[in-house]
Amino acid sequence: MGTEIGRVLAALSNAIGPRVIVIGGELAEIGAPLLGPVQEALDAGAVPISRHRLTLRRAALGDVAGALGGVALALGESPLLSRYPAAEPEPGPADSSAGRYGEAAARPRLALTPLS
Repeated sequence: MGTEIGRVLAALSNAIGPRVIVIGGELAEIGAPLLGPVQEALDAGAVPISRHRLTLRRAALGDVAGALGGVALALGESPLLSRYPAAEPEPGPADSSAGRYGEAAARPRLALTPLS
């Protein structure tokens, strides 16, 4: 089962190019007997240019991952927080008050840091 999952993840990795793949839920609870073959198949099937950048991880948030992701999304999109001060980026030569295509600058988004 781990080898087949790894093959599918390798194909997705080749198409999308993620840096991290997280295995969660009941699959993550199996641990090394599953994740070892997944990693081997992923290493064998991923293109060499991205293989060294790709990391396979076991989910750390358990059953509450979906709820925490929903909370993070809600906080990031909340109109109540839209006026919260955000770190100002360093001005560059191409900076102006209008966006890239002439639209008004988008409101700042909250920076979310991963839990470890």
